Amino acid sequence: MDWIRLVFFVVYRYYSTAGKNRDVAYFQTLLIFVAAIYINFLCLVRLFHFNVLSGSLFDIGNNKGSIEMLEILLLVLLPGYFFLSRIIKEGELKGLTYSETMVLKGKRILFSYFVFSLVLIVLTILLSRNN
Repeated sequence: MDWIRLVFFVVYRYYSTAGKNRDVAYFQTLLIFVAAIYINFLCLVRLFHFNVLSGSLFDIGNNKGSIEMLEILLLVLLPGYFFLSRIIKEGELKGLTYSETMVLKGKRILFSYFVFSLVLIVLTILLSRNN
């Protein structure tokens, strides 16, 4: 669980020191992780052909209107947002301090997760074309 806090800290530190959006750094950090988890979840659902899920709330296709797609995204993403906001609170995140060695380790974990996600997305696209 400590590595999760470390990775959250790395992303939070980036957003809290960059640009004019410092006030919403915690919100941006949570949204990034919720979206990443959601995208990976969708890839796994598609990759392993969970037909029960692929035709329900998780299927966001072109045949739906933008309002309906937004409603579905909110229904699916809000529980993840509230869950992550309970695990890692903003005050706790502000109080964390790590050495530069640990921050570098967190950046490596984050980069590895990014590569994993990219490979998963490409693999999902390639395998879904064959089906």
